[in-house]
Amino acid sequence: MSQTIPGAALPVIVTAAFAAQPLRLWPMSQKLHIMRALSALIEGVTRANGYEFTLTGRVFRGRAIFGDESPSPCVTILESPQPDPQAATGGLNAEARHEEWRIFVQGWADDEDRDNPTDQLYQLQACVAKRVSEIISARPSGRPINEAAYMLGGLITGCHIGPGVVRPPVDQVSSKSFFYLPLVITLAVDNQRPFA
Repeated sequence: MSQTIPGAALPVIVTAAFAAQPLRLWPMSQKLHIMRALSALIEGVTRANGYEFTLTGRVFRGRAIFGDESPSPCVTILESPQPDPQAATGGLNAEARHEEWRIFVQGWADDEDRDNPTDQLYQLQACVAKRVSEIISARPSGRPINEAAYMLGGLITGCHIGPGVVRPPVDQVSSKSFFYLPLVITLAVDNQRPFA
């Protein structure tokens, strides 16, 4: 069982490791905090915000399998299985490092046009890319376009949005068309303080 305690100075997760043990308060890990902030940002893709789709309640983290019962459209945020091979460490004992964290946003939408089943995916991918770009978008004055979204509220030091890929249904992978949008998030990590 786990739940988040609202209003805490730091995001805190209540965890019961074993039923016989009392609940303990743990601060949220830095990367989980970033993933949740990214999820919340992408959930802002709504018709009310001027997008073609509404993703509220349809953004998942770490979920790789979706079936016909899954909501559509929807996206999931997945971490690359390969860690940053060139993470730069610093300090006497290399407790701190600067790393690039590779993440994939994968999305699905209904195949409304059976003759052109990927058309909706190009639209959904563009909406997600536009929303994610608020992490790095600034005015000519240098002020962020969206203060709350900029660098995910100071959780990260940079973000690169890579070229996306749209694919038709693939046997044994997906019965629906889907897209991948790669993100490379840069962050500073202190091994002694891995919590947000």
